[in-house]
Amino acid sequence: MSEQAKIGSASLTEKVVFLGVAQLSGEEETPVDSSEVTRACLDHCSELETDVLGHLTEVDVMRALSSLSASGYVTEVDVEDRSPVGKGRPTYALDTDHGPLVESLTTDERVGPLAERVHGG
Repeated sequence: MSEQAKIGSASLTEKVVFLGVAQLSGEEETPVDSSEVTRACLDHCSELETDVLGHLTEVDVMRALSSLSASGYVTEVDVEDRSPVGKGRPTYALDTDHGPLVESLTTDERVGPLAERVHGG
């Protein structure tokens, strides 16, 4: 199964979280922790025309990041110079060219508008 097909079969939350990390990566804001990804996802959820996602919590994002990390879509990164507040919290980044994966999500009826924004942004 291709990487595009695999990301296409991910849960809605995983897709939104992946796109959040991709957006932050495109803005050169990575590596990021789950709270930063949660903020990015909540900022973009208004673009989705679905009630299925509901209220996205940081716990939901942490689960999705863990799943995406296990699947190889995001990578957990060790950051040396962390503030005491962020110590112990995993950080994530994309270590591959995420463009084709984001582009494949532009045709997804649930996250297409968000994927188009990330892909074009």
